[in-house]
Amino acid sequence: MVAITLWFDLRAPEWAAMQHPDLYAACLEQVPWAEKHGVADIAVLSEHHGWEDGFMPSPLTLAAALAARTDHMPVNIAAIVLPLHDPIRLAEQIATVDLIARGRVSFVVGIGYAEHEFDMAGVNRKRRARLLEEYIEVMRQAWTSRSSGKAGPSVSGRCRSASHIRRCSWAGARKPARGARRGCICRSCRPSATPS
Repeated sequence: MVAITLWFDLRAPEWAAMQHPDLYAACLEQVPWAEKHGVADIAVLSEHHGWEDGFMPSPLTLAAALAARTDHMPVNIAAIVLPLHDPIRLAEQIATVDLIARGRVSFVVGIGYAEHEFDMAGVNRKRRARLLEEYIEVMRQAWTSRSSGKAGPSVSGRCRSASHIRRCSWAGARKPARGARRGCICRSCRPSATPS
């Protein structure tokens, strides 16, 4: 089965003819148009921080806007650089977007690689694998109200969502061993097509 994907990172280097206000406006027009005319199956958004060309830093915000403008087009975020986020706040944001999208939002969590992003966030890059595993568990707790009994951020209450999120959609990995490890965490894994 072939799926046609609209993939947005909304980068705009200084020399580009189209800059960010117009890129975002075009995205907000293209996705509903594609849904109405049946020319795409899914919209995919990417996340990075501190890039000179303005690579999209807030895909959840755009996912909510797209979900509000469409009726059935799925929206995927590939990937959320999980170690850079507060896991409880992220779980709440994802649950909120999921309510707006009525269960049409999915996401990939990634370990991250760009050193400057970890520096900006004040996160030790060497701890990223451990943080990914810990944060996935915290997010699961936030969505299910069940405690793992492990050390780390504690969760009180539960993030309500339309699709009753129980897990991340995918965990991205570039190497098979890491992919298998992430698959155990997330129950499913989509390895990156990028060579290591």
